[in-house]
Amino acid sequence: HSTQLEEWREDLEERLHGNDVDCELEKLD
Repeated sequence: HSTQLEEWREDLEERLHGNDVDCELEKLD
């Protein structure tokens, strides 16, 4: 099973990936 810390870290990494994509899209705009 995954611990609360692991779940939080996975969620944080997903958010960081989303932010990176948003930044790249802004550069193309």
